[in-house]
Amino acid sequence: MNKKIQGVAFDLDDTLFSRASAFKNLLMTWNPNLTPSSLTSIIERDQQGYSDRKTFFRWLADFLGSQKTGTELHQKFISELPLQIPTQHSHLELLKTLKNRGYKIAILTNGGSSLQREKLKATGFLNDISESHLVISGETPFDKPNPKIFQFLSEKINIPKQNILYVGDHFKNDISGSQIAGLQSAWVCLGRTPPKNFPSKVLVIDQLDELLNHLP
Repeated sequence: MNKKIQGVAFDLDDTLFSRASAFKNLLMTWNPNLTPSSLTSIIERDQQGYSDRKTFFRWLADFLGSQKTGTELHQKFISELPLQIPTQHSHLELLKTLKNRGYKIAILTNGGSSLQREKLKATGFLNDISESHLVISGETPFDKPNPKIFQFLSEKINIPKQNILYVGDHFKNDISGSQIAGLQSAWVCLGRTPPKNFPSKVLVIDQLDELLNHLP
């Protein structure tokens, strides 16, 4: 981080809350007898929500032996996943602390409008982030890692891109995307090893709460 940061923007899934944990909990409500290996197979196929949704849920319906179609299971997922997300008290406090330190706070997330907004309600962030500081890809023509959505964020919160720190867990969509777009970046690695040729100017933190140590 080498330029003055005026705003901090966050990814949502697996950055501000654990989508992986919520999804696992949801799967266990659907089938309490799922084995660890079955859960692993499903999580790998899901690809953090980035696999083709139609193909994935058709496969999942067959894998679970569900009487629902893939489309029906997908709709069930959309309506029930937010119920597995607890209020993120510690991260709400983190956002409040950053605001008190003078930073503008925003969220930029990939995903459909209705599901992402339900997630934001469940976490508590929808009450803490103004509409003018919220960008959901399903409400724009672009999604991450397209540089245009980062430009849209910059214009929406009225801060130059080089003065925004974007914080996320997904290397391609969050880190590479924000770097190419000209933002500063912080990678929430969650215990993962940085890939080869990892940009040295990117801040690496293991858990989100560590971010406060790097922003005065």
